[in-house]
Amino acid sequence: MRIAHSILVAKRRTIFPTLPGTVTWTKLIRLPLYPLFCAILIVIAAYQQVITLFHLADIWRPIVVLGVASMSGVALLSRLLHQRDKAAMISMLILLVLLHEAAGKAMAYLCAGLTLIYILMSIKGLIDDRITLIANAVTITLLITPVYEIVQLERLTTNDQAMISSPFAELMPEEFLGTPPNIVHIVLDGYSGQEILRDFYGYDNSPFISSLRNMGFQVSINAHAPYNQTLFTMASMFSGVYAGDLTSLKNKTSAAVLRLNLSDLVSNGPAKKLMGRLGYQKLATETGYAFLSQQPTDADVIESHFLQPTLTLFENFLWFRAWAGRISTALFSRDETAGGTSAQLHVLLRDALDQRTWRKAKPPFFLYQHMLAPHPPFNVDADGVLTNRWLAHFGGINSGDHATLGEPDLQKQYREGYLAKLQFIEREIQSQIGVMIAEIPAPKIIILHGDHGGGSHLYHEDSQKTCQKERMTTLFAIYTDDPNLALALTSVEEAPINLVNPYRLIFGYYFRQLIAPLEDKSHFIKWNTPQESERISEERLAAPCNSDRKTMEKI
Repeated sequence: MRIAHSILVAKRRTIFPTLPGTVTWTKLIRLPLYPLFCAILIVIAAYQQVITLFHLADIWRPIVVLGVASMSGVALLSRLLHQRDKAAMISMLILLVLLHEAAGKAMAYLCAGLTLIYILMSIKGLIDDRITLIANAVTITLLITPVYEIVQLERLTTNDQAMISSPFAELMPEEFLGTPPNIVHIVLDGYSGQEILRDFYGYDNSPFISSLRNMGFQVSINAHAPYNQTLFTMASMFSGVYAGDLTSLKNKTSAAVLRLNLSDLVSNGPAKKLMGRLGYQKLATETGYAFLSQQPTDADVIESHFLQPTLTLFENFLWFRAWAGRISTALFSRDETAGGTSAQLHVLLRDALDQRTWRKAKPPFFLYQHMLAPHPPFNVDADGVLTNRWLAHFGGINSGDHATLGEPDLQKQYREGYLAKLQFIEREIQSQIGVMIAEIPAPKIIILHGDHGGGSHLYHEDSQKTCQKERMTTLFAIYTDDPNLALALTSVEEAPINLVNPYRLIFGYYFRQLIAPLEDKSHFIKWNTPQESERISEERLAAPCNSDRKTMEKI
C-alpha cells in the first residue's frame, strides 16, 4: 500500500510539478479568495440594475475598495480566530449582510444560502479548507454570467446610424447658406405643458412664458413629446425621425442594449454629426445621466468649477441603498441635503446654471445643457434653498410609480416637490438666458424645451393608468436673431409642435431644402420592454388627469 501511495504521489508531482519559489495549484485553489470574488459580484450586480444610468468606469473604484476591505477583514479575523477559513467565511457574510440590498434579491438569496451552509458545517465541525474550495467555486461560477454580459454590451451596442433614414445625413456643408449660427440647446427635464400645470398642478406659468416672449422667444405652450421617456424623445429630436419606429432598435432583445443605442443617437446622432461637418465646437454640461454624458469624441464636457463630491453618483447609489449606508446615516445623523446622490445632482444643476463657458468658445459652437429640473430629486424649495422635505421618496432620479408607488399621498407629495423645483428653475433659467442673449455673438439660436411632462400619474408599465396629458405635453421655445428664420418658425406659436421636428425646421431653412415636419404623434414606451411602443390617441392626450379608469378605457 505504501509503495502504491508513493507511486501515486510521484505521478501527481510529475503531472503538476512544483517549481522552486512558486505556489502549487493545490495551495492556490485553497486560498480563501471568495470574499474578494463576492465583493466584485456585489458591485457588478448593483451596476446591472442601473446599467444605463452610470458609466462602466464607475464600478472599478468600488470593486477595489470592497475587495481590499474584504481581504483585510480576512487577515484581521484570522489573527483573532487563528482559523483562516472560518475568518474568510465570516468576512464574506459581513460583506453580504451590509451590502446585499444594494445588489438586489440575488445577493440576498446568496447571503441566506451561505449562512445556512456555514451554520450546518459549523455544527459538524467542517469549517476548514473544504468550505474554501466550495465557496471559491460558487462565487467564481456566479461571476461568469454577469461579467460576460457586461463585456458583451460593448459588442452588442453597435452603431445603427447607417440604417437610419435621417434627412440630416444627406446634407452637405457646401450647401449651407449663410453663417452657421451658435446654438444653445437647453432641456428642462420633465417640464409640463401650460394646461396641465394650470388645471392639474394648480400653477400658472404665464409670467414665465411672457418673460420668454419678451426676450424674443417663440413659444409653444403645449408642445408634444414623441415619447414618454427621455432617451427616445432626445434620440428622435437629434435624428429627425421617430426613434421607436427604427427597425434596427426594435430588434434589440436587451432593453439595456437598446437604451445604449439610443444614447449613441443622442450623443452622436445625425444632427450632431452634421454640426461636426460644419465645423462646430461642441460643448456640454454634465447632467447626472450617464446615457446623456457620452458625448462625441470631439466634444468638450465642461468641467465643474464647484468642489467635487468625494463619491461618484454610482458610489452614492451603492452606499445609500445598502444597510452600511443606512447605518452610517443613522449613527452620524447625516443630512441628505448635504451629501448623497441628491446633493451631487444639485451641484451639477447649479454648475450648469452658472456656466459662462461660451465666452471662450470659438464660433460656431453648439452647447448642450440637459438640466435635471423640474425632474426629481426634489431637493430645493421655490427659492432654491436645499430642503429634505421630499427626500424620503424623491431623493433620487426615480419618477412616476417607481417613486410614488401609485399611492395618492405620494403623488400629492410629488406635485408639491415638482412645483417647488419648477419655480426655482424658471427663475434661474431666465437669468441665464438673459446673459446668453446679451453675450453670445450673432447669429445665434437658443432652444429651450422639456423632454416630456411630469410624472405624478405616470405608471411605467401601464399606459391606461398613466395620465398621458401630464406626461406627453411639454414646453418648447426657440430664440433666433435671424428675422428670416424667425419668420420660418412662426408655426411654433400657431400649433403644438412635436419635438421630433425642430431640427427638421432649422436645417430645412439653412439648407433651403423642404424637410417637411413629420406627423404629430406621441407614443407610450414601457420601461421594462422598450422595444414596443403604443401610439396615444388625441382623445387620450386631451383627457384630464382626474379621469377615472373606466373613462380612460372607454376613450
